[in-house]
Amino acid sequence: MSLTGTIQANEILKGKINWLREIHGYSAYEIAVINGFRGSEEEWLETLQGLSAYEVAVVNGFKGTEEAWLATLKGDKGDKGEAGTSFKVLGYHESLAALIAAIPNPETGDVYGVGATHPYDIYIYNETDGWVNNGKLQGAKGEDGKPGKDGEPGAPGKDGEAGYTPVKGVDYFTEADKAELVQAVLAALPTAEEESV
Repeated sequence: MSLTGTIQANEILKGKINWLREIHGYSAYEIAVINGFRGSEEEWLETLQGLSAYEVAVVNGFKGTEEAWLATLKGDKGDKGEAGTSFKVLGYHESLAALIAAIPNPETGDVYGVGATHPYDIYIYNETDGWVNNGKLQGAKGEDGKPGKDGEPGAPGKDGEAGYTPVKGVDYFTEADKAELVQAVLAALPTAEEESV
């Protein structure tokens, strides 16, 4: 039987099933049992599976494997399509509510950034879904750049204020000074003989 003949036979069978259902209220499985099917409803459901597209091709004369048949489905390369329009963000709004209020009659394909700061959420309008959030318009973090060249030397700075010069004996003492002071103090002390007089 050809594919056309199989389809016609199935249509006739469907018509009979619908007629029996309308008159008697039978399910399709019950009608199959009335017509001689023997088995469970699950077994009957398995018999309803039709041919795959590959099997239909074989019935109609295709010779070869399913992989070979799939390869025949690939058509010639199509014509080059027209150039698309550039992606252009038409403006920015702090919130979706602000965008909707500001653009009451958007056109399909309108693009706006929404958010308080960069990176903004990108909303694109279409007639079916309205404003659709397409996420942030920000690429992945790039690699660190190479170190830059050294800058030109700066101009000389102004002279600083004169500093304080410490005075020896007032602001500091050397080790020799300290030793000399100790000797001077010791020399100034009365000796034991001087104390007894």
